[in-house]
Amino acid sequence: MTDPNPPAGVPSYPQAPPAARGFAPNGQQYAPWHLRVVAYIIDGIPPIIFFLPLLFGINWGALNSGTTTTLSNGTTITTMNEPPFNAFFWVWYFVGFLLVLAWLFWNTCYRQSKTGKSIGKSAMKITTVDSNSGQYKGFWWLFLRQWLLGFDFAICYIGVLWPLWDERRQCLISDKATSAVVLKDAK
Repeated sequence: MTDPNPPAGVPSYPQAPPAARGFAPNGQQYAPWHLRVVAYIIDGIPPIIFFLPLLFGINWGALNSGTTTTLSNGTTITTMNEPPFNAFFWVWYFVGFLLVLAWLFWNTCYRQSKTGKSIGKSAMKITTVDSNSGQYKGFWWLFLRQWLLGFDFAICYIGVLWPLWDERRQCLISDKATSAVVLKDAK
């Protein structure tokens, strides 16, 4: 709408109509919460797959490293030793930790800064963009967003449930602090 009596010398321009609920100003739909959750789960699968052998190795080593002793009265005593935390374990653990960090930096920071999508978001056809410019967020903004996501989880999951009732479907801390929105891809 234009102002019928603009101040002298100031041109009046019509204002853009407000965006409909659930839609960004550019007309794209904000990503539903369930798509974001599934994308997050998909992104978490590779680190879990890498650490499963480590966990099985610890348990297998503990179960198979016990000693059995038979007392003179015929009673058998079986003791379980501690898991074998030797040099191999610590090297494996350290390499695993570095691989998980590399995965997180590549998938959630680097890849999203170039494409707007992590592996999980690509599978769910959703994109993270800046709410003001519509451009992909930069690497360090995405790093900060991922770090702040921990606070969204820490406050009894309220922050990650926030998109269920938020007009722009943003997480309470991580998305709002970094001005990020997640949009459904256009078909």
